[in-house]
Amino acid sequence: MERIVLEVNDELARAWRMAPRQFRERLEKDLESEILEKIRQAERENFFQLLQEVREEARQNGLTHDKLESLLNDD
Repeated sequence: MERIVLEVNDELARAWRMAPRQFRERLEKDLESEILEKIRQAERENFFQLLQEVREEARQNGLTHDKLESLLNDD
């Protein structure tokens, strides 16, 4: 495991320090899964946005589906 630091407001920091250890451990596991899923979702969204930008640029440069097929099948 690697430690990271998150900045939170004072109320949350106090509540965290006062929470029972077992509760904090369960919450850490839940947060770990939630944060990782959010990061993966953002990566997917960024990837699909990039694909859309590439498609649009190719279209603007005159690349059609037929031209792409021709290029890919050209030996």
